[in-house]
Amino acid sequence: MDLKNLVLRGFSTSELCRGGDEKTQCPKWLAAKNQAILLDRLRRLYMDVSTIDADESLSDVGRAKRKTEVAQKALAETEAESARLRTLIETKGGTAQSRLARASHAGESDIDRLARLLTVQNQQRFLMDLDGQALLGELARAVKDGDSTTYEAVTSLPTFVLRAKGITKEVVDASRREMSRRVDPSAAADVESAEIMARLVAEDLATAQRVVREHCGLPEENKVRTL
Repeated sequence: MDLKNLVLRGFSTSELCRGGDEKTQCPKWLAAKNQAILLDRLRRLYMDVSTIDADESLSDVGRAKRKTEVAQKALAETEAESARLRTLIETKGGTAQSRLARASHAGESDIDRLARLLTVQNQQRFLMDLDGQALLGELARAVKDGDSTTYEAVTSLPTFVLRAKGITKEVVDASRREMSRRVDPSAAADVESAEIMARLVAEDLATAQRVVREHCGLPEENKVRTL
């Protein structure tokens, strides 16, 4: 989608952040606000570029320079606004995650916590000897039965152990979401919403900045890859 169409039609992801609560400034509302801010800034950029194109006093070089200037300003402003809103969303998610953690071990004393950790460690010695299929079965059973000890024993195994047994991050994340819903459905929903909306803010910013670069003739941003 080019800049003109994005300004006229809005983001294709807008439906995902409808229904937000302005009073609580929930993640959905913050993501919708991000889209509104981005679109407003893009409208102003579109008008600025149209004015530059219509200015007959500018040479081609001067016109390109002015477009670069307004584009870079728009890029910086959109990045700053989206970063601010994404931070707010992640803070909401962190608060919900804390609620979930408290609910998971509500009323647990220090002695209870120590006993649970020792039980988890003992279970892990047994689980390490299972093949991937059996370990996955134990994880599924723990989630189904609400067996938090076995669930914690499986999911807290080192990542390289889980990967070697064929249990991917996606599987662990799915089991975490399901287990969280059993512990505290409201907090789990808030955590999921914050995660989804934080990704949405990042994706919408990337879309906005891509069309700005294309419309104003800026080169693609260099991305450093690490081996």
